[in-house]
Amino acid sequence: MSLPPHIGLIFDFLVIVLLMVTILYSVKLSKLSKLFQHIQDDKKDMETLLAQLSNIIDTANNAIQNMKKAASENGVSLQKNIDEAKDIADELEIILSSGNSLASRLQDLVEESSNAKQKTPPAKKKKKTPAEKMLLDAIGSKKESK
Repeated sequence: MSLPPHIGLIFDFLVIVLLMVTILYSVKLSKLSKLFQHIQDDKKDMETLLAQLSNIIDTANNAIQNMKKAASENGVSLQKNIDEAKDIADELEIILSSGNSLASRLQDLVEESSNAKQKTPPAKKKKKTPAEKMLLDAIGSKKESK
């Protein structure tokens, strides 16, 4: 049985159409393959970037912890210094108050002495005791030896 000539032509045309579809499909697959390759390369770059970012975050966390520790230690030290300074300030205030009180008592004594001198005649010179004479002699001899 022989086939009519136009049926062979139809099969040839059908084979040509199927070959064109196959070629177009392979071109599309080639483009998709390149796209997937770019995605995989970008994925590797992204993984590297994420690993670096993770290391940087760990370093930053460690630095923050160290800064918190240093701040805490410095805070304790500063508070201790502040407490000591307050204690010293309190002591100085007491000393100043005592000094002012002493100065006012001395001033009162000077005024009383000044008033007493104006009221009383000048006192006669007292005789020196033997101990005072010995002390003055010792001081004099020390000055001469120098």
